[in-house]
Amino acid sequence: MKIRESEKAAHELEIKASDIDAAVFDLKAVNPTAVVNLDTRTPQQVIGNIQTQGKIVSEALAKLSELLAVASD
Repeated sequence: MKIRESEKAAHELEIKASDIDAAVFDLKAVNPTAVVNLDTRTPQQVIGNIQTQGKIVSEALAKLSELLAVASD
């Protein structure tokens, strides 16, 4: 029983120590001069942009298919 209590106490102390280390030694790489770009588009604008990009991709795939068909003939 004493061993379990000792192990529990040691574990709690390890947790405390790691919490202290995390609070004192916060070594995150953060750029204080970084500019944050926010997307201010509405959901409708985002959907419209996705549709436009989808059309571009479809047209490019169609053109690529044509080129491959001509090349294989």
